Amino acid sequence: MDERPPKTITILKRIAEHCKDIDNSIEYFGNSVDVFQSNKIYRDVCCMYVAQIGELSCHLTDEFKQAFDEISWKDIETLSNVFGNNSSGSLVWSAIHEEMPKLAGFCEKVIMQYYAIIKAVPDEGLDELYDDDWDEDADDVKRTQLFIDQ
Repeated sequence: MDERPPKTITILKRIAEHCKDIDNSIEYFGNSVDVFQSNKIYRDVCCMYVAQIGELSCHLTDEFKQAFDEISWKDIETLSNVFGNNSSGSLVWSAIHEEMPKLAGFCEKVIMQYYAIIKAVPDEGLDELYDDDWDEDADDVKRTQLFIDQ
């Protein structure tokens, strides 16, 4: 098997990294809407990452987006266009606190499932993946498996 992950997983890794970059920016500048509204650099940094996330999501296949429709991919793509123009601070603030954490968690879960499927993750790492909701996780793993070769 090719050691490089499929394109879908590479995209999800980059999205997760940008979500983490947003978290790091919030930690650096402070978790204050007032500081965010008044600090152009803070807003620009977050807008740049959101725009990049939106661009990356455009490269995911329609089949993937339909299979994982718990994420509003169209909204994420739209946000990237809006934030690329550095729109209202309150809209950006809301998105980076509500949408981006959900997206980061989703990406990390699919990435873990991918590595669990190909057995590249040590068994100890699987404890985080499989919790008491095994039936739900099993369905997610099946969906993830569909995209290993993409």
